[in-house]
Amino acid sequence: MNRIIHFKEASLKAAVVLIPSYTAAMLTDKMVWVVPTLAASSFFAATIGMTAQSVRQRVDEDASDHEDTSETVTEASVTEAVSETDTGD
Repeated sequence: MNRIIHFKEASLKAAVVLIPSYTAAMLTDKMVWVVPTLAASSFFAATIGMTAQSVRQRVDEDASDHEDTSETVTEASVTEAVSETDTGD
């Protein structure tokens, strides 16, 4: 059953890309219109089958890879650094 769903989804993605591309090719006979049509339809086809949950998981995975370990500069740390510099003179 799962393979059927994937096949249907793949067929839909292919149709979303191929139908506009072939239409542009047949109507214009110019590659100048086919390539942008292919690119634009690919963006739409890529979103087919994506759920909000899968997008959220992908964002969370990226965020965990790049955790912020840099020190946060606070007003207290700046004041402390300035006072150390003043007493050092």
